[in-house]
Amino acid sequence: MKIRTRLTVFFTLILFVLILALSFWYQYRLYSVLRQETYENLDKFTNGLLGHGRPGTPGDIEHLLHRLTEIRDRDNFSRQLSLQTWFALYTREMQVIMQTPFAEDFPLPDPSSFLNKKHFSINIKAGVDYFKARDITPPEEYRPMRENEFYTGEKNYIFHCAGRTTRVHTTEGTYFFVTLIPDNRNSEYLKKTLVNVIISLFISLCIIIPIGLFYAGYSLNPINKIIHEMNSISERNISRRITIKKNSTDEIGVVSLSINNLLDRIENAFIMEKQFISDVSHEFKTPLSILQLNTEFFANKPGLTDEEMDRISASMEIIYYLSLLIQKLLYLSRLESNLCAFNPTSIQIRRFLESVMNNLQGIAEMKKLEFTLSPVDEPLTINGDEEILYIAFYNIIENALKYTNRGHVTVHAGKKNNTVEISIEDTGTGIPGEKKDRIFDKFFRADPTRHDTKSFGIGLTIAKRILDIHGAVIHVQTEENRGTTFSIRFAVGE
Repeated sequence: MKIRTRLTVFFTLILFVLILALSFWYQYRLYSVLRQETYENLDKFTNGLLGHGRPGTPGDIEHLLHRLTEIRDRDNFSRQLSLQTWFALYTREMQVIMQTPFAEDFPLPDPSSFLNKKHFSINIKAGVDYFKARDITPPEEYRPMRENEFYTGEKNYIFHCAGRTTRVHTTEGTYFFVTLIPDNRNSEYLKKTLVNVIISLFISLCIIIPIGLFYAGYSLNPINKIIHEMNSISERNISRRITIKKNSTDEIGVVSLSINNLLDRIENAFIMEKQFISDVSHEFKTPLSILQLNTEFFANKPGLTDEEMDRISASMEIIYYLSLLIQKLLYLSRLESNLCAFNPTSIQIRRFLESVMNNLQGIAEMKKLEFTLSPVDEPLTINGDEEILYIAFYNIIENALKYTNRGHVTVHAGKKNNTVEISIEDTGTGIPGEKKDRIFDKFFRADPTRHDTKSFGIGLTIAKRILDIHGAVIHVQTEENRGTTFSIRFAVGE
């Protein structure tokens, strides 16, 4: 998972959890406030009914019954109201000694379970037939779920009720006065609020995710710039550095400064390596020339035995290859220091490849390999320095011949779109997959156990540097013990 994705998920999760926690807190606070409001209204309703018979106030049960009956049956309005209110008076044995018609039709399922609770909640399902049978119609300004009164409208209805149990102490003993009022208005309000909260959470999530993506992208933009600048730095422009903003003391500035310091050390190491190769090559050039002259001098002396001639020949061969190695190292040093002259001209591909292959024909004949140039259907040309390109292709084709023991080495040339492609295909030993990316490194050998005094491991390095100068792209396809194909593409105009 990318860092931007992780940052977005983390940012979204943190904000979403925070908003979710606030939403739950708001919903809980709203529930508490509405519940408290309902209980206060229930307490007022209960105390209004009891009058002097409030909890803890001794009195006569007959007096209390008379008061409740008077409230219930005082006039037509009171009788109508009692049909839509719920209260009942219970003895300790749970016998009802007084209740409203509504309480009689819709009693508590188990009154004893509520006696020890001052406040409680219960659902009552009231049928519309009850109200129609008693010709109960709401007033013109009636709103369903009006405080303290029950009314279903045109269909059956489940009332979410808040209830209260009040202990009434009289001279005859303790009684339980239970009152219920509908709480649907607050319940519906809580449900609507919860729906709105859920919708708000979903909308918040849809807003947070794009903001998180933007914020993560904005935060990582300096890192992406550093990555882009780092990818543009190579051996040819190792002197480039990461751009650091003025007065940048944040973490990005510190990282950029650390990378620049690392690049300074790498550049110094490259310079020291190039200088070392150049110095060593120059120091060995003169002694080897003297050794070569002296060896040739002794080789021309008369009267040498066959054994002496063999030793002198072996020494001359070693001196020759050491001289060749020094020449290649000096040339590579000049390439890497951009000291080689670059004189581009128009190069005719077929003629150019034939000249390279003619000089390598002896190796192919010695190893009995099929060494051919595929027919070129049309005259192909590229712009480049023929002298140094010759060295590049000579090294690549020589490498193919060197590591092919049987089969063929074939050179193809053709044009694809706006590129000229030259490929060298062989049936040699191939290159192990894990080593393919290192074949252009200096002194690298795919098979380090193979001791070949004629191979120095810098031929392909020189070829790659020359092709880079020409802006050519080289691609390698290989299969171990099956062969290798080098494809070189040069950009050309229409």
